[in-house]
Amino acid sequence: MRNEILLADIGGTNARFALCEEDGTIRDAKVLRCAAYNCPTDAALDYLWQVGAADGTSRAAFCLAGPVEDQVLKMTNLDWKISVEEAKDRISADELLLLNDFTAIALGLPHIEKSLLRPVGGGREASNRAKAIVGPGTGLGVAYLTPSDSGWQAHAAEGGHVTMAPRTDREDAVLADMRKHADHISIERVVSGAGLFNIYHALCSLEGETPEQISPAEIAKRGVSADCVLCSEALDLFADFFGTAVSDLALTLGAKGGVYVAGGMLKAMGQSFRAERFRTRFEDKGRFSEYLKEIPTCMVLHPEPAFLGLARAIGIENPRLI
Repeated sequence: MRNEILLADIGGTNARFALCEEDGTIRDAKVLRCAAYNCPTDAALDYLWQVGAADGTSRAAFCLAGPVEDQVLKMTNLDWKISVEEAKDRISADELLLLNDFTAIALGLPHIEKSLLRPVGGGREASNRAKAIVGPGTGLGVAYLTPSDSGWQAHAAEGGHVTMAPRTDREDAVLADMRKHADHISIERVVSGAGLFNIYHALCSLEGETPEQISPAEIAKRGVSADCVLCSEALDLFADFFGTAVSDLALTLGAKGGVYVAGGMLKAMGQSFRAERFRTRFEDKGRFSEYLKEIPTCMVLHPEPAFLGLARAIGIENPRLI
């Protein structure tokens, strides 16, 4: 049995693993496709074999995309379920910590270098005020931090399943078309990988065109190159919807400490994400526009922020990825 801690950050598409030394060094990070496995522990065992640690580790910290209830987590966008006791038995660990994925990212946020936080727009971080963490991927993750005498406290949330509200007539028409196919249009159904396709599909329906079965990545590519007018509009609406959702979150939490955008989707989108439109919509809140202008929004550029949070949660003081 090895002394390193097994770290796992498991989303709806990818499972990320690493080993953490007692001195905080996080190494041997690998990304595995969830579709290749039947459950989280199958993926974990394969990772351990790949890095020459098939005998297992005594401690582990896992975070997955879904709510944790009574030491059991059922993923929202993947038919996977994990319990602490069963997972400990399968990977032969004495201790296993189970968290929501964005709770782990929230815990990692205070340990991310400022150079890996890219501001979008203006605003200034207020000290000792709540911070919101949000990010689109397969779904939409949300968590937040609040200050306390013992440091930052992370809180899980399911804000991705709040009902998406339209801001314009065009957005209203898009959401109305989506309601033909789903009884509840949450933020996640609009602001996520699947959400970008849903927007594109709705726009095609509104314009009387037949949508192509293309990936979100292809929609982004065509939208940037102007090869497809509706793909370009889908990117605009994605940024607008996201700005509305994030401003709602900031107001709800009083997140004067800033809003931090993580998740793999925006990194993959790169320049196709309309950051300026996002910020403009974020600030567009009538009487509370001035309030929101003072709140900074930042992109989290750290490659694996959840690993930092998992290491902290299991007792490592100064985690760092190498």
